[in-house]
Amino acid sequence: MGYAPISVPIFSRILPVGAERGVKGEKWHRTIWFTLLDIEQDIAFAAVDVMTRTYFISGVAVTLLVLVVALFLAANISRPIQHLREGTKIIAKGELDYRFNENRRDEIGDLARAFNRMAGELQDLVALRRNILDSTAEAIYGLDLNGNCTFCNPACIEMLGYQREEDLLGRRMHDLIHHTRPGGAPYPVEECLIYKAFQEGKETHDDTEVLWRKDGGSFPAEYWSYPMHREGKLVGSVVTFLDITERKAAEKALKKAHDELEKRVEQRTADLNRSNKELEKFAYIASHDLKAPLRGISNLSKWIYRKIWARQWMRRPRKTWS
Repeated sequence: MGYAPISVPIFSRILPVGAERGVKGEKWHRTIWFTLLDIEQDIAFAAVDVMTRTYFISGVAVTLLVLVVALFLAANISRPIQHLREGTKIIAKGELDYRFNENRRDEIGDLARAFNRMAGELQDLVALRRNILDSTAEAIYGLDLNGNCTFCNPACIEMLGYQREEDLLGRRMHDLIHHTRPGGAPYPVEECLIYKAFQEGKETHDDTEVLWRKDGGSFPAEYWSYPMHREGKLVGSVVTFLDITERKAAEKALKKAHDELEKRVEQRTADLNRSNKELEKFAYIASHDLKAPLRGISNLSKWIYRKIWARQWMRRPRKTWS
C-alpha cells in the first residue's frame, strides 16, 4: 500500500492590535497544513494513465491520417505532376507524339489536356517547318554558336553528297564543307564569312567561293548566312546555299562570247578602216587618172559645138544678116 502525501498551503491574514484593514504596515503570515491520505497508487495515477493512453492513441491516429493524406496527395497530385515533368523532357527530346491521360475531371486533367493541345500544336509547327524545308530547292542548314549543324534539309544532304541527316547533325560544318579556298589554300574558320553571321550578328552573302562534297570534290556556290536570335540572344545562324556550277559555266561562256565578239568587232573595224583607206586611195587615183580624158572630152565637145554652131550660122539666108 502506498501513500500520496499532499501539501496544501493555506494563507491567513493576521492584523496587529488596533490596526484596521487596508492600513499600511499590515503583515501576512503563511501557515502550512499537511494532510495525509491513504490511496492506492493505481487509483491515484489512473487518470494520468488514461490521459497518456488517450494522447498516444490520438497521436498514432493523427500520424496515420497524415500518412494517408500524404499518400493520397502523392497519388493524385505529385505523381501526375511528376509525369508531366517527365513528359516535358520526352517532348523536349523530339518525341512530339507523346500524350498524357486525359480521363481525370479535376485540375490535373485540365492541365493534361492543355499540355496535350500544346504538344499537338508544337507537332504541327514542326511538321510544317519540315515540309517547308523538304520542299525547298535551296540547300538549308542551321548552326549553333560552336558551328555545329543543328538541322538540314534534303537538298543540303544531296548537294553535299551525303545520304542521311544524321551524317551532318552535330558536326562542324566548316571542317566538312568550307575548309579550303577555291585556289586550294586553307580557309581558316576565323575568316569564314558564314561564321561571321553568328560571331558578329551580321548577314553575309558571297558567290565567289566553293563548297566541298563528301567525295572530296567541290562546286562553286552562292550562299547567304543569317544570324538566329532567341529571346534577344544570339543562338546561331541559318545558312542557305545554291550550286551555281551551271550559272558559272554560262557566265564563262557568255564572257567568252563577249570577248570573241569584241575581237571580231575590233577586227571588222580594222578591216573597214583599211578598206576606207584603200577606197580613198583608189578614188584619188581614179579621179587623177580621169581628169585628163575628161578634160580632153570637154575641150573636144566645146570645139565640136563651136564648129556646128558656126556652120549652121553660115547657112542662114542673107536677109537675116541685115
